Amino acid sequence: MASSNSTANLHLNQWLGSDKPKMEDFNSDNRKLDEALGAHLADEERHIRAEERLSWNAGIPVVGTYTGDGQSSQRITLGFFPSFGMVFAIDQAVVRVSGSNVILFTAFLGPNGASIGVSANDTGFDAYYAPTAIGGRITNMNVADVVYQYILFR
Repeated sequence: MASSNSTANLHLNQWLGSDKPKMEDFNSDNRKLDEALGAHLADEERHIRAEERLSWNAGIPVVGTYTGDGQSSQRITLGFFPSFGMVFAIDQAVVRVSGSNVILFTAFLGPNGASIGVSANDTGFDAYYAPTAIGGRITNMNVADVVYQYILFR
């Protein structure tokens, strides 16, 4: 005997203590569930593939901060290879001039490489600190206790 009650949407059996369920009742409920869930999961407007989700998320920038540790380099892990973006020191000038040297507090990453001060890697980027001028430039992308902001794209 089918149940005395049923659910509102799929009309699945809801038995009372006096009902006597039969195997066909369970099989019928399973068919209803399979049809409803199968149709829902096959709806490509409501469900996207992992490749589509990754492609859509590629256009969303990742914004974050790190604090310099004063070492010659620091690895910043993001979990992806950044294809484009910028890194800059908060509360610092973009660049400073000291004598004949330019002190850099901003760096850029692009599809064909990066400016002096950062380099992309498979899981994020490396920030560099070189307090001695090289070619008239001092790289200050990892100065101790300086907070840096980044905005990067996958």
